[in-house]
Amino acid sequence: MFETISHRFEDFFAWVRVTQPWKSMLHATGFVCVLALAMTLIIETFPFLLVAGLLVGLFLLATSWLKEFRFLMNLRDDAFQGHNDKLIWAILMIVLPPVGVGVFRSYRLQRWPAAKVPTCAVGDLS
Repeated sequence: MFETISHRFEDFFAWVRVTQPWKSMLHATGFVCVLALAMTLIIETFPFLLVAGLLVGLFLLATSWLKEFRFLMNLRDDAFQGHNDKLIWAILMIVLPPVGVGVFRSYRLQRWPAAKVPTCAVGDLS
C-alpha cells in the first residue's frame, strides 16, 4: 500500500514540475488582489478594470492557442495513431478554443513530455 502511495506522490510531483500550476495560481491571485484593491480604492473605475482584466485573459488565451496550434501544425501526420487525428485536433482547437487548447495541451504533455513548444508573437505565423 505504501509503495502505491509513494508512486502516486512521485507522479503528482512530476506533474507539478511539468505543468507548473503555481504560476497560473500566482497570476490569478495577483489579479484578484489588484482587482480587490482597485475596487476598494476607486470604485468608479471598476468597469474599466473589469474590461482590462477580460482583455488580459483573452490575450493569454490567444497566445496559448497560438503556441499549441503551431505545435500541432508542426507535427507530422504519422505522429498520431489514427488517420484523421491531426484534423480532429485542429477542428477541436478552432471550434472550441478554450476547451481545445486545454485538452490538446494535456495530451501533448502526456504524449511528448520533452517536446519544446515553439514560441511566437501574436501576429507572427511564419
